[in-house]
Amino acid sequence: RTERIQEGVERLIFTAGTSTLPYIQENEKIISEASMILETPSANILQKLQETVNELRELRRRYRSFIKIAAKYRAKELLSKSLEFDKLRIYISREREDDREYVFAISDELIGPPQPKCFIAVYGGEKPSILIVCNEEAQNLGLHAGELASKIASRIGGRAGGQKKLGQGVLQNDVDEEALGKIVLEAIREILKS
Repeated sequence: RTERIQEGVERLIFTAGTSTLPYIQENEKIISEASMILETPSANILQKLQETVNELRELRRRYRSFIKIAAKYRAKELLSKSLEFDKLRIYISREREDDREYVFAISDELIGPPQPKCFIAVYGGEKPSILIVCNEEAQNLGLHAGELASKIASRIGGRAGGQKKLGQGVLQNDVDEEALGKIVLEAIREILKS
């Protein structure tokens, strides 16, 4: 058994004879519980664990492909509801699911050259998160995703920030898509007119 005394220093504790019995019993208990969880005999735990890990990897791969498909459909829907401010095209989304990977997949579908584009998403339940992505053309107009995220979060209640391309944060209050659209336009107007 080892004990960590401080950073970089570990104490090794050796036991022999009857004093080893509690450690062996603890290990046997762990193996028995793992056997019950995996629904397999103790001798087959490693094989069953490897099968489970492989299944998990396959499920994650499938999940990512489903996310991409769903994101394409959501992006098509958002294309028809986009807003414009001067030359800037703005996509606003309110997603109830707290799935950051899905939101990034939507932004990947929407944000691209040649037109200046900005994607704003509020996602999650009770205390939603905010994510803003601006393409290079939008940045050249003077839009800063982190600054925009901060302005939106301060109006809704919450904290946000970030870089020119990516802004993110957490909101204290929920907001619907229509109200979010008004707040976004005010904040963009404020940033681009300054």
